[in-house]
Amino acid sequence: MTQDWKNLLSEEFNKEYFVKLANFIKSERKLKEIYPKSESLFKCFNTSYIDTKVVILGQDPYFNGQADGLAFSVKENTLVPPSLRQILLAIEDSCYDGLNLDYTSDLTYLSDQGVLLLNRILTVEKSLPLSHKNIGWETFTAKIIELLNLHPYNIIYILAGKEAQSITPMIDHRHTIIELEHPAYACRQNRSWKFDDCFNKTNVLLVNQGRNPIKW
Repeated sequence: MTQDWKNLLSEEFNKEYFVKLANFIKSERKLKEIYPKSESLFKCFNTSYIDTKVVILGQDPYFNGQADGLAFSVKENTLVPPSLRQILLAIEDSCYDGLNLDYTSDLTYLSDQGVLLLNRILTVEKSLPLSHKNIGWETFTAKIIELLNLHPYNIIYILAGKEAQSITPMIDHRHTIIELEHPAYACRQNRSWKFDDCFNKTNVLLVNQGRNPIKW
């Protein structure tokens, strides 16, 4: 976690709900497999607050050991989940004419460019999706949105699916929201993801702000 996020969240970490949440996760790790590992829990906040340009919101981490602390991202040399495969194919098709020689399932390269890959819920128990829903993470991530509302630049939110889009009322109207179907929905229908050229649209918006585009 970068220093600016630490400073902004220092009071939040001391609040009763977060202390209770942290103690719960600590006790659960002693008995069960919890993902991501503790050292990767706040990896998404390696994207500094001030450098954040884009927010891509996920639901909760992958529950089979692939989670690496970034929404939708998985460690190298692991099975690529269907949703992530749809995202990578969409990037290849729209940004690289169908070919990207730097193909990788580890999305750290986006995080390094100012893309905050944030899950609504930051932990999950092995094999149990949404097992850590309503234990406090939603309050914490709502605080993240509140802080980003104060960001000096226009943040671009890419919200795929109803769960991600549920935060729309929390986002200050001066920021930009791009709403899409979730890639998992396309997977269930055995078709390509309808991503509405969101990656190129995002870059046009960034350039119009005078900010560097993302190398997707």
